[in-house]
Amino acid sequence: MSVRTFRLGLEGVSCNGCVNKIRQALLKDDPDSEIGVDLGNKIATIQTMLSLTTVKQQIAELGYQANEIVPPPPR
Repeated sequence: MSVRTFRLGLEGVSCNGCVNKIRQALLKDDPDSEIGVDLGNKIATIQTMLSLTTVKQQIAELGYQANEIVPPPPR
């Protein structure tokens, strides 16, 4: 497996406590994950070996929603 980078829009995340819950859940299954969250814009950038489905499922199990942000195609 290779490391993948996902940009996710987060719903229901309102504080650093929420962010820490997500971080701990992802690190439990992939200790090498890197998770950065822009709380103001509710966007997470996650580098992990986990699949997108697994990441979204783990976030959903915590009571939040995550939607992949797809970058626009190059011009």
